[in-house]
Amino acid sequence: MVNVEKIRMVYLTSVEHSGSTLIACLLGGHPQVMTVGEFGTPFPKNGNCSCGAIYQDCAFWQKWAELAEQNSVPFELGNFDINILPDPAGGFWEDLFYYQFPLKIVDRIRDTLYLLLPQRNKAAQAKIDRSVRLAKILCDAAGASVFLDTTKNPLQAGFLAQHQQVDLKVICLVRDGRGVMNSLLTKERTYTPESAVDSWLWGIRNMERAQRHYVGSSQVYFLKLEELCQQPELKLTELLKFVGVEVDDVEFDYSQAKRHIVGNRMRHFFDGTIKKPDEAWRSELSKENLALFEAKAGRINRKYGY
Repeated sequence: MVNVEKIRMVYLTSVEHSGSTLIACLLGGHPQVMTVGEFGTPFPKNGNCSCGAIYQDCAFWQKWAELAEQNSVPFELGNFDINILPDPAGGFWEDLFYYQFPLKIVDRIRDTLYLLLPQRNKAAQAKIDRSVRLAKILCDAAGASVFLDTTKNPLQAGFLAQHQQVDLKVICLVRDGRGVMNSLLTKERTYTPESAVDSWLWGIRNMERAQRHYVGSSQVYFLKLEELCQQPELKLTELLKFVGVEVDDVEFDYSQAKRHIVGNRMRHFFDGTIKKPDEAWRSELSKENLALFEAKAGRINRKYGY
């Protein structure tokens, strides 16, 4: 059985298209860090693992499934069902359970009230327990001391922080909101300018609330994607110290065969090189979209130095 000692977990919260796959690939090359990237994001089991094999044929995922079965932990390749998100059909009470209020006292009152509705709390805790046990299995098998989850869901950090078997640290990754807006509009195609800005705002605000309410400031590392791209050695050193792994005389392994990360296409070809920040938004965002972003999110963007 999986032992019950605390697992050291690092959870990355960010808005999509902010560089989470880069962080997974970068830190995943460290021998003491285990990660599969976006741990809670569903993926097609007949798709390509970042190692090059089909997920369902990959020896890494097959071994993890075997170990999970031995420890009586549910394991469904492609959908671990561990991500804490509201059920769209759940209505008002479901949304209320997952909402994070600006005032911590309001969150505490809500959490107390939900003790009277154990079926809702029970479902969320079951997902968190499963994620922790699966992470522990993988770290034990690899001899790693830290598990990194880059699923990006800011709500997840709040639940993990309250888990008795988790020693949690949180990386808050931010990117210029205009860059995120442009990336969502050009790569996702399902976003309108308004929904792209709203998506960035939702992620930033809930990231801040998760940090303020559940994780102490010493357990949070704020990272600007642009600074990582401009000062890679400095920021990587800071990240490693924060995560709590060795910094000096470490041999990183970025070979594709040993990488099993769920994320964007960078996971297939990352070699340790950090490129200059993408600032295509400067020429691609229209004046109308820039004005829209400024009106809705300019103040918060400037708060982060943009």
